[in-house]
Parts: sequence; structure tokens; C-alpha cells
Amino acid sequence: MRIAPITESDILGQIRDRLRWDKWFVIRHQQGLGCHKGLSDLTAIKNGHTVYIEVKKPKGRQSDVQKDFQNDIESHGGVYVLAKSVDDIEFLCGGIKNKEVENYFLEQSAKQRDRIFSLHHPKFESKEEVDEWIKFNESLYNFAQKVKNGEIKKEDLIPDDDDDF
Repeated sequence: MRIAPITESDILGQIRDRLRWDKWFVIRHQQGLGCHKGLSDLTAIKNGHTVYIEVKKPKGRQSDVQKDFQNDIESHGGVYVLAKSVDDIEFLCGGIKNKEVENYFLEQSAKQRDRIFSLHHPKFESKEEVDEWIKFNESLYNFAQKVKNGEIKKEDLIPDDDDDF
């Protein structure tokens, strides 16, 4: 009896199931008319982190448009993984508190900061200004999370009529 070779769909299903088991929200993308060329097969989201995952068979290779999509994601500070087996995404599992994963995302944040600065955006004259801008955005995100989690009540944010500003 001959065993059928593993297909890309088999690998994709294993990766999707493994990530979902670890509480990642996983979206399967279908290519079709009007779809962004080179879009990854999967997008996984957990604790505010997003990962784009392209799945290939063990000897498979990315097309040029898939490489362009990867470059676009990474040049905007995104995380892109080319996975040829479930082992290639295993570093994402075990909880986002996993030190290896946390270090990976911190490294990506540092790369994003350096990319922002390297664009020579007129808003930023130094890396310190970029760091300050990132910290400000992180504090806004943390504030929104506190509101979302009920730590800060929305009604406390709305001023009374007699409040002076």
C-alpha cells in the first residue's frame, strides 16, 4: 500500500489547528478575484500580536509576489513566517509569555523603530523622538486596554456639565 505524500493543505491544517489549540485567532485566506496578490495563507493574532504565515510543502518555494508581500509586511514592522511544517511555528506556541516569543516580538519592535527612523520622516529628528513616539502610542494602547477590561469605566471619561476644562 502506497502512502500519499503530505500536501500543502495538510500542513496548513496542522499549523492552523496547533495555533488555535494555543488560543491564537487564526484566519485562513483564500486567493481569488480582488484578493491582494501574494497574501499569506494564514493570519494569526494573539494578545495584540499579528503574524502572517505562508505555508509551503517541504520543497516548496515562494512566488515573486509572495516574496513582495513578505517584504511589504516586514518593512512595515510586521511579522511574517514561511512555514514548511508545524515545527516552523512552534516557537509561537506555549503562550505569548514564552520568553522566546516575547524576545522575538521585542526584536521586531526594535526593527520597526529603526525602520521608522530610517525613513527620515520629517516628524522625527532623532531615535529618541522615535522612541518617545512609540512609548506614547503604547501608552494609548494600554489605556484603551484598561477601558476595554473595565479597569477604567467609560462614564468616568465623560466630563460632567459642571466640570471646567
